[in-house]
Amino acid sequence: NPRTCWLQERPFPSATAASKSNTAVPLLKTWAAQSSQKDVMSNFQEICVARTDGDLPLVKFKSTKTGMTVCVSEFDGPLISGYLCVATEAQDDDGLPHTLEHLIFMGSEDYPYKGILDQLANRCLASGTNAWTDTDHTCYTMTTAGSKGFVNLLPIYLDHILYPLLTEAAFITEVHHVNGEGEDAGVVYCEMQARENTGESLCMLHLLRTLYPAPCGYRYETGGLMRNLRESTDNQKVRAYHKSFYRPENLCVIVAGSISPKEVLKALEPIEKKIIAKRTRTSWSNEGTSTLIDCWQERLGGLRRHKRNAGVYKEIPTSLRLDGYKRGPSEIKVKIKNLTQQYRHYVKTGQTTGSASVK
Repeated sequence: NPRTCWLQERPFPSATAASKSNTAVPLLKTWAAQSSQKDVMSNFQEICVARTDGDLPLVKFKSTKTGMTVCVSEFDGPLISGYLCVATEAQDDDGLPHTLEHLIFMGSEDYPYKGILDQLANRCLASGTNAWTDTDHTCYTMTTAGSKGFVNLLPIYLDHILYPLLTEAAFITEVHHVNGEGEDAGVVYCEMQARENTGESLCMLHLLRTLYPAPCGYRYETGGLMRNLRESTDNQKVRAYHKSFYRPENLCVIVAGSISPKEVLKALEPIEKKIIAKRTRTSWSNEGTSTLIDCWQERLGGLRRHKRNAGVYKEIPTSLRLDGYKRGPSEIKVKIKNLTQQYRHYVKTGQTTGSASVK
């Protein structure tokens, strides 16, 4: 699982060293032999080799030209999965991360057609594409049968992510509009309408606002509140948000399956060249340049002493920069959800489910 595994970095093994080790993974030997070849893209620098999930190999690269991060885990199997993950942070309740996720699939510069991505995915032996928006990241996924379709689809998918059209018509249709009967509508709006006023969502939002101060993105509703979607969210804000967060150095491409790192880097060559050619990222030059935000690096300060507790909370060193998935509030949310389910079970049956503290 790319969200929860912790990698043990080790020196890059040579082909000779790998052949002498009885425990060496064959796929690591293959990559060690390939890494010396001249035809591997020179833009990508190997960062580390690691093992995860029962000795599965993982190789991590970073582009010296664009800053894009690539992680490849090669193992035998019929399917190849890709996770294109962007670090995102909500700065208010306008739901810009969630809104942008929906608009990504409405066409790109090189493929300016709604739904074209899923049509091409089906031709590449993939069951369509998907995505999710979390508090601290947005992830776009695809799974194909075989590597040929995957390498064809990958640069097209990245073109949608980095260079979407973000038209006004797509925003009105997908996010919010008033239909012929005078009712609020839109795919994003209806999604939030179905969950905003549920007890679990209201309780969670109130809890996060209590836990985290205003500068922190964990206190906001990343999906957007209905009032904000009606009155505040607009396409100009979505475009500005894309400029700030959807940039190559803020993107991690994770690939797992029967595909070599060399094939993945080769598939990234077209989008890498396009990024370098466009370099200044002025897709909407008439709107001026946007501030590139280094997300999740705000200094929140230490927590104060509790009035009824002699202990002092330990301040988390926010100056520490982590490379990859960051643990913390996301884990707290999962634990709170589990406790809620256990409490409901206790109310219904009168029995605890492995935790006496629920009672």
